[in-house]
Amino acid sequence: MPDRIEITIDNKKVEAEDREFLINVLNREGITIPTLCHHDRLEPYGVCRVCMVKVSWGSKSKFVTGCNYPVENGDVIDTKGRDVKKIRKMSIEALLGRCPIEPAIVEFAGKHGVMSSRFQPQKPGGDDCILCGLCVRVCDEVVGARALGFMSRGPERDICMPFMENPESCIGCGACSSVCPTTAMKMEGLKTEILKSRHGDIRPCRYTLMGFYPGGVCANSYRCWRCDIDQKYTELASMAGFEHPVFMAEVCIDESDGGDTS
Repeated sequence: MPDRIEITIDNKKVEAEDREFLINVLNREGITIPTLCHHDRLEPYGVCRVCMVKVSWGSKSKFVTGCNYPVENGDVIDTKGRDVKKIRKMSIEALLGRCPIEPAIVEFAGKHGVMSSRFQPQKPGGDDCILCGLCVRVCDEVVGARALGFMSRGPERDICMPFMENPESCIGCGACSSVCPTTAMKMEGLKTEILKSRHGDIRPCRYTLMGFYPGGVCANSYRCWRCDIDQKYTELASMAGFEHPVFMAEVCIDESDGGDTS
């Protein structure tokens, strides 16, 4: 059993496991902090910086990212103070400066009182990607395809495919699109266009590529929303609390119970 410790969150004494990520403690206590790059089923990354909180020890304190901060005994944590909100707004303003017309970011910023940004976009007209890395991480940690990655550094940093080509490892599952907090991710559409260009008998069902439906062949030109298989797995995922079927890898439908094959 992990050691139990006591910390203070917003003037309330709370028990936690030693070195447990703070966001898990906050979720358990019903305390919400804003996040953009965090996903409960992926390793925390701490890059968007909108989940900032203040941690104090006596007269000393510092700001940390709540998603990947490992709590220690005696931590005093402030999630909603004036200075915490101020530093969060600065992070949000930077994201808005990068993506000034991306609807999801404009809406997110507005919800937190940020209506404009002093920062200028790196690309003409702005970007639609905040470099949160969710797409890269889900493709690596959950799907195992490693079809996405980062390239370059600093202002030139971007999401890319290996060697700037559509990778064979991509299975077109759409997990990257499902976790993307903006409209940036288009990998699912790119892969289905490639799959559609193949001969009919080598067009595998996407759920076959995900490992759920052995031997499935798509006869519907990857219009998955019209397919009984997609509906079945989507409903199963929803009932299990997953936003995308790829997160429920342990749940499989027997072929005899699957209905028509895509």
